Order: sequence, then structure tokens, then C-alpha cells
Amino acid sequence: MKKRVSREKRLPAFRLDLAAFEALIGKLIPEFGEDPKVRVHIELKNTQYDFSSVDEIRACSDLPSEVVDFRLTVGDSSYTKDCTVRSGGIFSSAPKVMAESDSEAWCAGVVEIVVTFISSNRRWYSGITGWPIYIIAVFSPVIFSVLSSTKFAPLNSHPYWWLPLTLIWLVCSVIYFAPSRTLPNAVLQVRPIESILRKFMPELTLLTAAIAVIVSIIGLFVK
Repeated sequence: MKKRVSREKRLPAFRLDLAAFEALIGKLIPEFGEDPKVRVHIELKNTQYDFSSVDEIRACSDLPSEVVDFRLTVGDSSYTKDCTVRSGGIFSSAPKVMAESDSEAWCAGVVEIVVTFISSNRRWYSGITGWPIYIIAVFSPVIFSVLSSTKFAPLNSHPYWWLPLTLIWLVCSVIYFAPSRTLPNAVLQVRPIESILRKFMPELTLLTAAIAVIVSIIGLFVK
């Protein structure tokens, strides 16, 4: 009889440079006995890469300074145990970790190793991505419809009352459907980033959105 159990858990938004990525692998390897297998899969727009070590990633000059679609898999030599950390890709809502083996306790332990490590490298905006952004992006049209009714005449009497809500909906929709361009769920930094604009893109995205919403709200009260 063969028994196979799995356990998975959602991860917060995170960012790892190659040194931290290598440290994560180093924490997982002892859980897989002798001759563990390491595989890192990276996807770009039209190209896929498979690496067996972090040194191979460092030596690859074709990769951009950051990648947001990647997968780390560590397994034992007999393929009875494995652990996979997924970035979530370009359009997925959240990264996650999944462990498989014949022991539920082992799976839980390995998942906890990854969760603890990733939590120490979580991004400051991890609490607002995922379902909060999803709710605003999906249900904002319903809110518009309700506020447009005559029951809310004091609120919608201004000709541009809808502008702040529209901006909030637009920002949340862009973040949810294109997180890699705004607030990426997971980032693997392959080499140092020279562009200040690109380095602080998440902060600039939210700052610009906040300024636009504040200005539009002020405009409602200024004639």
C-alpha cells in the first residue's frame, strides 16, 4: 500500500534576493535526506528556464533583474517527498507552499519552515492584496448602482460624486488583474536594481493612487 498526503498554505507577498533564496533552500534540504533534488523553474513572457542550483541562476545573463513567475521544488532522491513554493505567477492572487509525502506531520513541518522564512521577508503591502483588493474590484459596480439611486440623493447631488469611487475601483482592478506590474505577489531579485523608479514601484503606485483620490475628493467640495 502506498500512502500520499499533501498540505498547502497561502503565503504573504514576499521578496527574496538570491542570497535569501539560497538560505531558504538550505533550510529545506536537511528534510530530504541524502542526495536531495533542487529545481527552480522561471517563466518569462516567451521563455522558460529550469535551474538545479542558485549558482546557475547567478550565471544566467538572460534573466531580468527581477522575476515574478517562478517555482522552487525540493525533493528526495526517491521522489517520495517534495516541497514546492510557487510565486503565484503573473495573474494568480497569491503565492503558496505545498508539501507531499507519506506523513502528514512531515508535510506540516516543512510547510511551517517555508511559512516562517517567507513571513520574515514579507512585503509591507501583503495585508491589502488578495481578497480586500478583489472585493473592491468586483463589487464596486454594485456600490455605484446603489449610490446612484434616489435614496442617496444627498451623496450623489454633486455632478462628479462618482469620480473618487471610480479611481478607487480602477486602481484596485489594475492591482488585482496585473499584480506583477503594481504590487507583485512574489519577487525573486536576480541582481541589484539600478532604477530608483522600478525599485520603489509599489510605493509609487499607491502614493499616486492616494493623491488622485484625495484630489478628487477635495474637488467635490471646491466650486
